[in-house]
Amino acid sequence: MNVAITVWGSRISPVFDASRCLLVIELSEGVVREESLQIVQGSPVDWFLEMSSQVNVDVLVCGAICRRWLKRIETLGIEVVSFVAGEVEPLLIQLALGGELDGFIMPGCETGRCCGKLRGDRGSES
Repeated sequence: MNVAITVWGSRISPVFDASRCLLVIELSEGVVREESLQIVQGSPVDWFLEMSSQVNVDVLVCGAICRRWLKRIETLGIEVVSFVAGEVEPLLIQLALGGELDGFIMPGCETGRCCGKLRGDRGSES
């Protein structure tokens, strides 16, 4: 599984639409097999859409994301796990273990109602 995470220093970037760095990892059998840091060129959304097809991104983990870009990315079959915050390393460990990302929810998003597709939920939006 290929996972892309918007990063800002050692943390998850708080806003996808303004992110400038993307950590792309390949997870296989609970282990990070490959890792690369991509620098965003131009518009983060357009750049991500082009880059994601080249490296076959399965999941995007990011902070806040506008509904317009969320829908556009999801139409490509990419699962979006949005409104996530915190340090990248503990998040990678949790992803590798196949665990829930509840501990990484952005402040104010405890119920998931304010966040639309929180944690990649493919159910109906509120």
